[in-house]
Amino acid sequence: MKPVDAVQFRMFLVPTMLFVGSLVTSLTALPLVSVSTTVIFRAMTTCGVAVGDILIFGKRFSVAELLCLVAVVIGAAVYAGLPPARNQTSRLTSAFQRKLSRSRDLCWGRAVQRTTSLST
Repeated sequence: MKPVDAVQFRMFLVPTMLFVGSLVTSLTALPLVSVSTTVIFRAMTTCGVAVGDILIFGKRFSVAELLCLVAVVIGAAVYAGLPPARNQTSRLTSAFQRKLSRSRDLCWGRAVQRTTSLST
């Protein structure tokens, strides 16, 4: 393996510092916001980087990559509960959360514990 030289070190220094900074701020925010909010912000960061790539570097994305970015934005919008469809979105999100919670309970055996405690 070739040793790291000064040019490589300088080239990777700024992105590494930005990555460490994002990790530190993300972990610092966890006690203040929910985990899902932190995950949404991390996902939206990818969209921000893509916009920067387009504006600064003139990068062109494939249709598949653009569809993935649109899916991330739609997922964040559903999570946020957009005002025009707030009731529908909230009901959809609540139903999904109930299903997810039920699946998690089944996986961890909590549902079994609840039914046995109710029957006794």
